[in-house]
Amino acid sequence: MSDLICSEAFRSFLNDYKTDVFAQDETLGNISESIAPLAKELGYLNLYVSLDAPVSDSAAEGLLIHTTIFGEELFANEEQKREAKFITGEGGVLIIGASMPAADEWTKNAEEDFKLLAKLLYVFFGRARVMNILRYSDTHDKLSKALTIDGLMISAGRLFAENPGTVFDCVAINIRNLKFVNDKASQSGGNLAIYKYAAKLIKFLGKKGRVARSDGDNFVVLVEDSRLDELLEFLKSVRLDITVDGKTMSFDMPCSAGIFKGRDHTPLNAMIYKSMLTMNYLKDYRLGDSLVYTEEIEEQVNYYKKIVGRFKEAIKNKQFSVFYQPKVDVETKTLIGAEALVRWYDNGTFISPMNFIPILEREGYISTLDYFVFDKACEDIENWLKQGIEPVRISTNFSKDNLKNINLIQDVLDIVEKHGIDGKYLEIEFTELCDFKDMDAMCAFIHTMQSHGITITVDDFGKGYSSFDLIRMLDMNVIKIDKSLVDNVCREGSADKVILDHVVRMFIELDKEVIAEGVETVEQARLLEKTGCKHVQGYLFDKPLPHYDFERRLVTRNYYENIIK
Repeated sequence: MSDLICSEAFRSFLNDYKTDVFAQDETLGNISESIAPLAKELGYLNLYVSLDAPVSDSAAEGLLIHTTIFGEELFANEEQKREAKFITGEGGVLIIGASMPAADEWTKNAEEDFKLLAKLLYVFFGRARVMNILRYSDTHDKLSKALTIDGLMISAGRLFAENPGTVFDCVAINIRNLKFVNDKASQSGGNLAIYKYAAKLIKFLGKKGRVARSDGDNFVVLVEDSRLDELLEFLKSVRLDITVDGKTMSFDMPCSAGIFKGRDHTPLNAMIYKSMLTMNYLKDYRLGDSLVYTEEIEEQVNYYKKIVGRFKEAIKNKQFSVFYQPKVDVETKTLIGAEALVRWYDNGTFISPMNFIPILEREGYISTLDYFVFDKACEDIENWLKQGIEPVRISTNFSKDNLKNINLIQDVLDIVEKHGIDGKYLEIEFTELCDFKDMDAMCAFIHTMQSHGITITVDDFGKGYSSFDLIRMLDMNVIKIDKSLVDNVCREGSADKVILDHVVRMFIELDKEVIAEGVETVEQARLLEKTGCKHVQGYLFDKPLPHYDFERRLVTRNYYENIIK
């Protein structure tokens, strides 16, 4: 490099300065190490940097820095020092100053050299700040000022290195009532709640812990295992004061916490995944405030994902079959109806309805399955009629989610019309209607179906919270008594027998058809007959039958005459 460009000392400074250093303190330390020869050649007693920066995304409390990068800090006379001031991008002030010995003069060349050096240091320091801000934005969440998940991965390495031998647990946290805060205090209030919640977590954990915001109202925390119980107690007590437009509101901030206990050789990304998996499982099944990860939980979650992932393809490939469970008149011992029940054979493997139906209900796919079963039942009825076999009334289950479909009535009638069958052969069973709010939609559906000859049934009456008010408001044709009310009716002194007797008599007086499901013994069938409940369904007569076997029952209607003597 030519001496026309810079001196040997200046060249040495440039060569020694590490351009890959981004942090402000590291940058100042790096300059301090490499600038000494140049500062001595320029005759400085000291060289210092001062920064006063306002609050910003990368500096939640602003920045105030004053450090000597060469020599010792001293208070020189104004004649002995020179300062260069620069305005930073966020409106702060950066000052670079130098002092000369009292015996030396600030010559014109010395002034020019200082200005050049100050500009260079401003560029170096400014570049480091920009790179630091960019790195901060990559590793910190803008809203909460907590780490991002990527930032947590980087920061955790230092945390583990600084605390060898300390076991850290990973806790995934979901704030359960953020929607309520948004509703009461507006979105800006909700955003403030996220910021304040993160600030409380960060303060609680201190330097021996980390907080990251994964998304929305979800956080991931690294906490010392010895402080886990303390953290869980702290989470139960978090309360925030939120001020919006001059109005202050206080909110409790309950949460769900999924915990992965620290283990040797478990990578951090796996700890985060397993804690979040546990937290979501805890939320979905409402199992309380906190839950510790187990392999069984992960197996259930993976099975859940498997069912959801395969459902659409299974419908497309017709992996579902419709079985029919007969309904029998215990007085005449004849077949009077059947319930269409779905079965899933995944590449030859039977999947129990108890395993997949709750998952499809939670994921909103149950309506698709309801339509499939209804369409298949209509198709079978059509084929039986073409073969000269008189069908019985076939019932299919409809989830209340179907009632959210504004085209439900037309969709059902289109299927019936497609197969050209009379509505008298069809029955639709609804369950879990106690908390259904849109009574107008329900009444409209019932009225229209009944006008087309289709029977409407309340399923599972007697299970959970059965609403008599619902029966009074809705003109259902059939009330189906749940198995749970039938199971113990023959036991001596059973209250269920008294309840069942009165319920059946009441519905008969209301001119409703009553059918009991889950009938497994002759004694149950006889007792039901005495109460006036003549129609039953259960293993005493038949399990759900595949299409061909049920077709044979249609042909031989008196198949059951010898079961009850």
